[in-house]
Amino acid sequence: MYDLSKYNPESKTWLTKSSLFFGPTKSFKPTSFEAYQLFKEEFLTVSYDKEIGVLSISVKHYSPKVAFITTNLMATDINDYFKTEDQREARANIEFIEDKLNSTSNTLMLEVFYKMIESHSQTLMLTEVNNQYLVKTLIPAKLPEKSRP
Repeated sequence: MYDLSKYNPESKTWLTKSSLFFGPTKSFKPTSFEAYQLFKEEFLTVSYDKEIGVLSISVKHYSPKVAFITTNLMATDINDYFKTEDQREARANIEFIEDKLNSTSNTLMLEVFYKMIESHSQTLMLTEVNNQYLVKTLIPAKLPEKSRP
C-alpha cells in the first residue's frame, strides 16, 4: 500500500512538496532517522527482563510474512554484529599480546601471555561455531497457519 500523495509506485519515485522552511521543494522521501522512528513507534517492540535475562523482540506488521522476516533478520543482525565485534577485539588483543611476547624473556610473564592468548583464541572459536552467538531463540518467530478472511 502506498500513499500516492507522497510516492509514485509506477515510476518508483518520491514526490516533493513546497515549503517555506525547506526552500522551494522538499522530498517526501523519509530520512533514515525518520524511517527508524516510524518503525520503532509503529512496528517494533523490544523488552528485556533483567531477572531472567530474556530479550523479547516483536514486530507487528499488516503482512505476517514481513513481520516474520524482519524479526528473524533482527536476531541475525544482532548476533552478527556482536560476533564480528568480539572477533575483531579478540584478534587485536592476540596481536597486542604477541607483540609483548617478543619483548619479554620473563618466564612468568610468558606463561601469563600464553594463557591470555588461549583465552582470546577460545573466544574466536566460539564465535565461529555458534550462529546464535549472543541472542539465542527461545520461541522462534512463526508465520500464521491460517490468514484472516
